[in-house]
Amino acid sequence: MEDSPAPESPVAEAAAPEPEVAELADASATVAAAGADEGPGRSPIGIWAFVLSVLGLIGLLPVIGSVLGLVLGWVALRRTPASAVRGGRGLAMAAVIIGLLTLVLVMVAAATYSLVLAFGPA
Repeated sequence: MEDSPAPESPVAEAAAPEPEVAELADASATVAAAGADEGPGRSPIGIWAFVLSVLGLIGLLPVIGSVLGLVLGWVALRRTPASAVRGGRGLAMAAVIIGLLTLVLVMVAAATYSLVLAFGPA
C-alpha cells in the first residue's frame, strides 16, 4: 500500500498566515513600538499653527494668533517632508494661508479706521 499524502484540510490552510500578512504584522508592530504619536508625516507644530490661525480668523486672537499661526505654519512646512500623507503638511499650508489673509484683513480694517478718524464721517 502506497502512502499517498493526505489532503490538507481547509482549516489548516486558513490557520497558516500568508507571508504578506506576516510581513504586515511585523511592520505594524514596529510602528506601534515607535509610538503612535510619532507616525510618519504627523506634525504637531502644523496642527497648532492651524488652530492659532483659525483663532486669529474668528477674532479671538486677531493679530497674535495670525502671526503665531503664520510663523508656526512656515516652520511646520519646512520640517514636514513633501511626501507626508497624514496630518501636518496640509494643516500647515492652511495655517499659512489663513494667517496671511487674516493679517491682510486686519491691516485693511486698521487703515479704514484711521482714514475715517482722519477725515471724519462723510
